[in-house]
Amino acid sequence: MLSSKAHHLQHNSRQEGLSVNKIVGLDSIQLDDTSITLLSGCNRGFSSREEGLAKRISSARGDWALTDSDHDYNNLLKYVTDVPYDESILLWHIATDLCYHTEKEPIGVRVTRLQLSKTLLDYMLYLLVFQPTMMSAVAGIVKIRFRDTCEEAKRFFKSRSLGPNKDKEACEQIMSANTDVGPKEVKGDRSKSVLFNASILAKELQTMVGEDKWKIMSRVWVELVSYAASHCGANTHAAEVSKGGQLVTFFWLLNVGK
Repeated sequence: MLSSKAHHLQHNSRQEGLSVNKIVGLDSIQLDDTSITLLSGCNRGFSSREEGLAKRISSARGDWALTDSDHDYNNLLKYVTDVPYDESILLWHIATDLCYHTEKEPIGVRVTRLQLSKTLLDYMLYLLVFQPTMMSAVAGIVKIRFRDTCEEAKRFFKSRSLGPNKDKEACEQIMSANTDVGPKEVKGDRSKSVLFNASILAKELQTMVGEDKWKIMSRVWVELVSYAASHCGANTHAAEVSKGGQLVTFFWLLNVGK
């Protein structure tokens, strides 16, 4: 699931590039939500309120989305505040993907938030794994984590006789795996795989009411992208502008303007 997706992302990025308009169909997103407002602003220009919002989001890593709510999401905070940034990206990538492939007929606003989350999670995986120079300040040991996670996924799928192109079935199998015993106790300290930690996160997310689940996930992803943007060097962003601009570059521009 992860390795085949990575190959697909790498191939597509070489063919087309990943500019802001190609990553997100921003003109079609019109929701009264802080995440959507911010992303829409990338396409049409920003008001002073939105610039302030962008700066607040860029200083968070998903924790603001989880604490700025009437609901208690403290059980999810450890997946953004207690782990390195590169690990949180992989955790939320897999967990969001698991929720995406096991979602039952999303409708209305939920569809847009689901699609937004899916787009951003794929984009961030591409940046971290295939653009290591651009993301060097936040990449950590993501390639090691990614490799170990892929290897654990392959072993798991082989043990369940799962072949390629069965994403939904694979996700259902991962979600059904027993995680009562902590993943660290099973795989030890040497492996940096986050596969079953992500499964635990996905199960936590699945307990949320459908609409809230995708609202929170889309906001977390906007913060994760914005955080990466604010930690990339100015020269790197400047080079990307000459090529049309990565989505993270548009986020970065919000914080260097006024």
